[in-house]
Amino acid sequence: MSGEVWLGHLVALMSEALRRRRGATEPEVSDERLIERARRGEPGAVEAIYERHAAAVYRRLTHLLGQDPEREDLMQDVFVDFFRQLRDFREAASLRTYLLRIVSYKACDHLRGRQRRRRAVVDAPRLASLLGDGEAEVPLEVGSGAPSAEDRVSSAQELALVERALDQLTPKKRVAFILRVVEDLSLKEVAEQVGATVFTVAQRVRHADRELRRLMARGRPT
Repeated sequence: MSGEVWLGHLVALMSEALRRRRGATEPEVSDERLIERARRGEPGAVEAIYERHAAAVYRRLTHLLGQDPEREDLMQDVFVDFFRQLRDFREAASLRTYLLRIVSYKACDHLRGRQRRRRAVVDAPRLASLLGDGEAEVPLEVGSGAPSAEDRVSSAQELALVERALDQLTPKKRVAFILRVVEDLSLKEVAEQVGATVFTVAQRVRHADRELRRLMARGRPT
């Protein structure tokens, strides 16, 4: 079986596994055992690995990229990359950690491409108009009880503002910030995920926080 045919077959298997929810996926079988089975080409091993970790990979992609329509394609790319290097995989880290590390690299590459595409269609005056010129930061107020229609509209606008601000960050700063603040990983864990030093990650998070505060303040109406 050629490489391209094999990869196409692999993607088909993973898609089928995602559609099918098994009642029991051998929970007692470890990731290490499943990897051994997959290396030997045993039936069901690839699907079991995919089924076990697809949700975590998709969730991390959603956190890093937002509601990006290409998330499912990127999720499959993550697993294709992993299975390509299955023979060389060494269990220095857990399988999930290893997969999420691939997610971080994929997300950075995708964000770079997304920014290039947006720069090609969004001119500077339009971007400045979108963000506004206000500099005063308005603190968020958390109310009690069920949100009113006005509160829901305000929350939706705030979320859109956050998403626009995140899109202004460089991919590396965005990924480091989300892994640290949203995923609540330690600086050391983020460093392992993105292949950087703890000091570099701390710098990225600090700069991202500062830039987000500035962009959020500029984007809010005065």
